[in-house]
Amino acid sequence: MATIIAIIIIIIVIVTGIVTVIVIIIVLVLLHPPPPHHPHPDPPHPPPHPPHPPHPPHPPHPLIILILLLLLLFLLLLMVVISITVKIFVILSIITIISTSTVATVIIVIIIIMIIVIIIIVIIINIIHNNIIIIIIIIIIIIIIAMSVGVLSRPVEAAIARLQHCSTVTRAALMLMACRHHTHRQSVDPEFLEELKRRRDEYKKKKAAADQSKVLSEEQIAEVFGPEGSFAVRGEPPTDGWIFSAYEDTYTERAWSFLPEDGGSLHQEGVCNESTLAKTWGIAVASCKGCKSPSDTTVGQDNFAVAQLSCGWKALCVFDGHGLNGHWPALRAAKTMPYFLQQAPCSDALKCGQVAAALTSAFRSVQEEMEAAAVLLEHDLHLCGATGTVALIAPGGKSVWVATVGDSRAMLMQGESNTVYQTSDHKVSRDDEAARIKQAGGKVVISEYADGSRDYRVAPKDLSSPQIAISRSLGDLIFKDSGVIATPEIVEWQVKKPSDAYVLVCSDGVWEFLNAMDLRGLTLEALRSEGASATEVVRGLMQRAKQTWNDMEALELKQQLEMARQQGWPALKAAWIRCMQTAPQSRRFGHRAVSFKEGFCPIGLPGGLSSFIWLSRLVTGVDK
Repeated sequence: MATIIAIIIIIIVIVTGIVTVIVIIIVLVLLHPPPPHHPHPDPPHPPPHPPHPPHPPHPPHPLIILILLLLLLFLLLLMVVISITVKIFVILSIITIISTSTVATVIIVIIIIMIIVIIIIVIIINIIHNNIIIIIIIIIIIIIIAMSVGVLSRPVEAAIARLQHCSTVTRAALMLMACRHHTHRQSVDPEFLEELKRRRDEYKKKKAAADQSKVLSEEQIAEVFGPEGSFAVRGEPPTDGWIFSAYEDTYTERAWSFLPEDGGSLHQEGVCNESTLAKTWGIAVASCKGCKSPSDTTVGQDNFAVAQLSCGWKALCVFDGHGLNGHWPALRAAKTMPYFLQQAPCSDALKCGQVAAALTSAFRSVQEEMEAAAVLLEHDLHLCGATGTVALIAPGGKSVWVATVGDSRAMLMQGESNTVYQTSDHKVSRDDEAARIKQAGGKVVISEYADGSRDYRVAPKDLSSPQIAISRSLGDLIFKDSGVIATPEIVEWQVKKPSDAYVLVCSDGVWEFLNAMDLRGLTLEALRSEGASATEVVRGLMQRAKQTWNDMEALELKQQLEMARQQGWPALKAAWIRCMQTAPQSRRFGHRAVSFKEGFCPIGLPGGLSSFIWLSRLVTGVDK
């Protein structure tokens, strides 16, 4: 399909050039006919007469008017064809048949064509008036524009990528319809779009008037940090510009934002950065945007926050966004979770030792504020959300409390013991979570595959789609009355020797490829044998997870090629094409990757190795 449309674009360019050149030649011939041929010398001219008054200008030749009208009609048809072409490319990009970079390239070419067409019209008009200077200026302008348009390719690509997240209903429907022939995928529910629209309308009516006072401003969040050595750090994703939407390259490390802005107690020798956080507070972080495809420029969906609270507790937070606009709920939670933990009633509960009550209250407040902010800031929170993991380290490091919703895990490892503590994912493969979902009216959908594996998902009441892989989350409003709650599961871990204990918090981009014992061994070995800093350790864990993903994906592709070889040459050729078009770490593997237009198209699954890792010693001032 992409090749056919590319050929159409080339034909449009060629036809446009030929037609415009022919029109210009005809107009020039009509305006400047060749002088008549005189075989004999002209007779002598009579004496000059007094000059006659100037004659009024002759009206344009009817043939010239007809040609210009035909040219305008042709340009109008060209505009229609280009408009349809752009829409086709955008739709193909939305359902991931072609990449956003291809769409951006096509739009850049179309912009150049439109500019050339407009300039040609102006040139024709100026030729009629014999204004050569204006023609030269216009030619210079078109050269400058053609050279500068190339600079806009990345922002245009980002704008197209952003478009993939703008129309939730449209994209969801297109993605589901694109996979309607894959029986192991979610099928289109005829009532889904209508039900989703009805729920959105009811939600907006209910929230618009009552909950706007719950929305926190940047100033409100910033002003609570600073007193008594408190501070907060979070990931700061790219923001939309004045013209173009935000974009983020694959494997980009996320910038940090500090509250208060001067760093507060983080400020050391005029520097406030990750090195200060590691050396002074014993906390290190590694962040990396994933790779859904080599040309993916959408904003990474994970975020993090760390806070030193006025009451002496440290908070380590990881939020893994998902859905069509998943980076927004993750960012919103990273902004507001430290705020609510710092403020009453959570701060009062922490001072009184009621840690579970403080964490429950904080998660409830984050969810309520997120819902209100989504209405005020016009973000659709029905089909997007975020996991949330918050680890609270007590003053002195004698205990760690962890609250989780979703599948981002926390782990406690102690050097003297081989025992590790870790949280459990919230999925309906757990009997207790499945029972809770069913009791709330939600549906548990189980898909079985030829290799014996199973995929467990939650579907809303009275609907077969959409489906979600986790049973607790922030956001995801369409699932809230089906048991997908934002109430965290809370555990407490006692620490024997805080000076030799570490807390590790990661999103599922790490946990899917490295188990707890692997992480423990890699971490302690690097810290003790190699003498690495905490920052170097977490970056090493990130690289190991990426490499493991790459190896597993390569093995899966190898298995697919072997199966295709047994089916004959056509299947082997098709599988090899898919293999060549699939970049490392660009797609999910196993039964979750399906053949789709000679590529891999994951739908309804988290994409890319987009992970945030917190590694924190329970006592401070110990990092290298």
